[in-house]
Amino acid sequence: SVTVQPTCTTPTGTIVVTSPTGATIQYSVGGAYQSSGTFTGLTPGSYNVTAQDTATGCISAATVLVVNPIPANPAAPTASVTVQPTCTTPTGTIVVTSPTGATIQYSVGGAYQSSGTFTGLTPGSYNVTAQDTATGCISAATVLVVNPIPANPAAPTASVTVQPTCTTPTGTIVVTAPTGATIQYSVGGAYQVSGTFTGLTPGSYNVTAQDTATGCISAATVLVVNPIPANPAAPTASVTVQPTCTTPTGTIVVTAPTGATIQYSVG
Repeated sequence: SVTVQPTCTTPTGTIVVTSPTGATIQYSVGGAYQSSGTFTGLTPGSYNVTAQDTATGCISAATVLVVNPIPANPAAPTASVTVQPTCTTPTGTIVVTSPTGATIQYSVGGAYQSSGTFTGLTPGSYNVTAQDTATGCISAATVLVVNPIPANPAAPTASVTVQPTCTTPTGTIVVTAPTGATIQYSVGGAYQVSGTFTGLTPGSYNVTAQDTATGCISAATVLVVNPIPANPAAPTASVTVQPTCTTPTGTIVVTAPTGATIQYSVG
């Protein structure tokens, strides 16, 4: 019988003859006769197995045996990158969906495994192959690419559009770029869709943009909301005219502080 058929790892077969036996019996599978009934290293094909009695020269009828062809390789895998890297998860995932079978295992360039899911893959090119463990045959490769980690958004273009005053003691920051459907902004707290931040107390703010599709966060643009301005100094003033019987009203003159934006009141 053919006790070993070819595989992709051992591409030849073995025929073992178990009878007839005897001190003068030799065997052939189409070539020279030998005393051993084991024939290894047989290439695929049909073999006429005969026994010869060396004492008489008589040769048996042939038993025809077939060493099978080398098995076919599995089909090239159907696979895809189901998860590409982001800034929050900087690795990808490849999933192989076919071929399938009890003896099929998969590789993306390293060891073979029974699961078709490969996680934690760093950016780069991967040769996805399927191996039939029963035959050792390996498919052609399907090449897939795990993308590089996405770039961060540009540092925001932003400004303090309103600085605190004594009447409105908070400031406003407005972000004008970058923009996009997945871009949100922060001045140090939670991210929001709007680029306008009001009610900001005096201090330094790190303005950043985040791409919600990738989790990537820009470098910070630092802006300062000024302190609440100081009050003007108490006025320097005097009553320059006191009432008299002829002019029953007085006059107050303020001489300081002065300035283009300084106004005065006497109550």
